[in-house]
Amino acid sequence: MNIDKIRFIDYYVGIPLIQFFRPFKRLIKKNFSRNIRKILLIKFFGLGNIVLSSPVFFLLKKFFPYAEIHYLTLKENIEILRCYSDYIDKIKYIDINNITFSTLSLIKDLRNENYDVIIDLDQFSRYSALLTFLINKSKSIGFKTKDAYRHYLYDIQIPYTGTKHVTEEFVNLLKGLGIDRNKLQEKIKLLPLKVPKNFRDRVKKFLKKYNLIDKTIIGIHPGTSENAPQRQWPYFKELIEKLLLETNYNIVITAGPKEYEKSENLIKNLKLNQSFKKRVIISKEISLLELPELIKYFSVYISNDTGPLHIAAAQKVFVIGLYGPNTPKLYGPYTDKCYVFYKSLPCSPCITNFNNKKTTCKNPICMKKISVNEVFLKILEVLKNKNEK
Repeated sequence: MNIDKIRFIDYYVGIPLIQFFRPFKRLIKKNFSRNIRKILLIKFFGLGNIVLSSPVFFLLKKFFPYAEIHYLTLKENIEILRCYSDYIDKIKYIDINNITFSTLSLIKDLRNENYDVIIDLDQFSRYSALLTFLINKSKSIGFKTKDAYRHYLYDIQIPYTGTKHVTEEFVNLLKGLGIDRNKLQEKIKLLPLKVPKNFRDRVKKFLKKYNLIDKTIIGIHPGTSENAPQRQWPYFKELIEKLLLETNYNIVITAGPKEYEKSENLIKNLKLNQSFKKRVIISKEISLLELPELIKYFSVYISNDTGPLHIAAAQKVFVIGLYGPNTPKLYGPYTDKCYVFYKSLPCSPCITNFNNKKTTCKNPICMKKISVNEVFLKILEVLKNKNEK
């Protein structure tokens, strides 16, 4: 289903449904369990958001070590959640291509789980709020976001400020369980993604196949999620040409199945002969489950504002983020090992959680103003510092 269509339905159908159920919410009396044994987290869209929410399930395991933690997401996010098997006990999912039937069967399944707590991590989705209401038998926690009209269905409402990094906003939801991030002794960090051993072995075979073992590898992710193509930096071809001509480093382009053709055309259109092009590999043989392991072999990772950038940050790889329509203040790499290009134009950011992350921008000059040369020089600086250590 098209993302714009989903947003349209979520807004124009979701809000009236919330208003319909709102009186029933006041009538339902629930007994909040003090003995928390089963918790459900909900986050559908945003692969990066799942990675950015990892401190939440780390803290839940710390404060409720005997509780089962389930995570409800989209079907395509399952592989990433498998990398958090030390914290997530069960993955629940919905197939967005068959959302009506999936929702009906999902509600029945989730109600039978008898969760003690449901935490909805979404900032503006009416669908997740409605689902939480329909399956919740005990305590629910969710964001109160300005003009989203979704908070009426939660037992505990935590204000979404829109002024802090989204990871910290996620952790703030735990105030509903008495966990205050301001009183935590340790710094909030993203959890590294742990890839199962047999898949780690597949990554090693990939590296051997392309003679990349013990080589300096520059990772590049030129794609973006479908919901915001304006976040794409337009000069990856020129950057790759400059890297191949002026350095001896190898390049791996990470891409999902929908991005293979575009990545292949990028290499095909390089104004270089084949001897240079052979130093560029597309990660077509690498699945989403294997991607976190592959990224660990990169010396630096250059990416648009999208999910793999946050995977790299969690894997403690130095990331160079390219931002424009979205602000890095809220969605930047949550790590000290990073550098972000962001021009802070008067029109930026135009994508926020207060406008359903939808922009009408047809000419993202915020991305065009990031030059090839400044990104290239930052890559050299990072690699030089890494080699000197």
